[in-house]
Amino acid sequence: MKPGLPIAALCAALSHAGCASDDATQVVGGSGASTGAGGGAGGVVGDGGWPDAAAGANSGGSPSGGTSSGGTSSGGAGGTTAGGACTNLSAWKSSAAFADAAHVSHPLPSFGVAGFFYVHTMDSSAGERVLYSAKQTSDGSLSAFQLASADHGGGPHGFTAVVVGTEPYHFRNGHIARYPLDSNGKMTGDVVLKEANPDTAFGGNRYVWDSAVFAAFSGGGSTVIHLGGFSFTGYTYKPNVYRSAVPLQPTFTSTGVNHPATRPGRAQFWSPPGANYGYVFSGEGGGSKYWRAKVVAGGAFEPWTELGTLPSGTDNERGDWFVIDGTLFVIRGAKVFGARIDAQGTLAPFQAQPPLPDAQIDISWGQDHLEGASYAVLGDYVYVTGKKTVLYSHILRNQPCPP
Repeated sequence: MKPGLPIAALCAALSHAGCASDDATQVVGGSGASTGAGGGAGGVVGDGGWPDAAAGANSGGSPSGGTSSGGTSSGGAGGTTAGGACTNLSAWKSSAAFADAAHVSHPLPSFGVAGFFYVHTMDSSAGERVLYSAKQTSDGSLSAFQLASADHGGGPHGFTAVVVGTEPYHFRNGHIARYPLDSNGKMTGDVVLKEANPDTAFGGNRYVWDSAVFAAFSGGGSTVIHLGGFSFTGYTYKPNVYRSAVPLQPTFTSTGVNHPATRPGRAQFWSPPGANYGYVFSGEGGGSKYWRAKVVAGGAFEPWTELGTLPSGTDNERGDWFVIDGTLFVIRGAKVFGARIDAQGTLAPFQAQPPLPDAQIDISWGQDHLEGASYAVLGDYVYVTGKKTVLYSHILRNQPCPP
C-alpha cells in the first residue's frame, strides 16, 4: 500500500457523525449521476458512501497555487500588465477525453507543472485512483493523455493539490504529500510524505475538503498558506489558517487567524510588483461571499475584509480561481469573470470573459464539500479540468481595458 494511502472511509449519507478518518475505515459507494450545463445540480460521488451525499447540494469554492514552466504562475503573483492595458482570455478549446463514462476527475484536483497537466481520476466507488498527464504543445493543445501513476495516493475524500515553486503537493487527512515526477510527466514512485505526524502537521486538524495557496512575494520569498476545511479531528469544519515556509516544513504554523467562512472556499494570492506583501482572496464553500487579507512576507497575516459577493454563475458555481498578470479570474459554473487588482488589493469591477462550453464541474462530494482545485497556468495558456476533457484558453495580454 502507498505510504499514508487510506483504506476508504465509511460515512453516513446525511450526517458527519457516521464518518471516520479515511486512514482507518472503509468506503461504500454507488454511482453519481451528472447533469449537463446551465443550472443542473450535478451528481454526487457514491450516493450512499459520502458524508451528506444524499442531499446533493452544489455550491461553494476551493484553490491551489504554484508556478509552472514558461515563467508564468499557476496561482502565484504574476505582474500587472504595463500601460493600463488589461489581460483577457480567448475562447476556450477542449482536449481529447481523459476518462470514460465510468470514471471521473471531479471532485478530485488537477495541477500543472513543467509543461505537463495532471488529472486525478477515480471510478464512482472511489477506486482505481489513476493519475494521467498530458504535455502542452506549442499551440496550447495537450498531447494524448498518458498513465502517470496507477495509484496517485489521493484518498476517497476531497483534497487539494498545490504546486510549490516547481514541486507539486497534496494535503489530505494530515498528510503533506509530494509528487515525485520525472521529465516525461510520470510519477517515479509513491507520494513522498513530508509530515512527521499527521496528527500534528496542521495543529491537530486532519483536513479534507480543504483549501491552500502558494504565496510568492514578488519582492522575494514565499510561503504556503493552508486556509482550513473539514477536519476528521472533531468531524466538523475547522477554519484555522496555517502556513509553512518554503521548502515545506513537516509542521505548519498557526497564523492565529481563522477563515471568515464556515466552510473555507477557493482562494488565490497576488503580490504587487516588487512588494514584500501580498493579498489572499478567498470565498466560502457554500455561497458567493468573498474576502481579502493582506499577508506580509515576514509572517504577519492581517484580518479579513469582506468584499461583497461574486457575480452570479450557473450550475455548480465552485469553479476554479486563478491570477494572471494581476487579474483575478473566477469560474462560476460555465461563466468566467476577471477583475484587476491594484497595489492596495482593491478589485476593479468583474468583467465577463468568454464562457466555458458548459459548466466546469458535474460531480460533487455533496453538501457543499469542496472539490479540489483543477487548473494551471502554463506559459501563455490557462487550463481547467472539465467534465471529461481539459479546457484551455490563450491568454491575451495588452488588451484595451474597459472604461
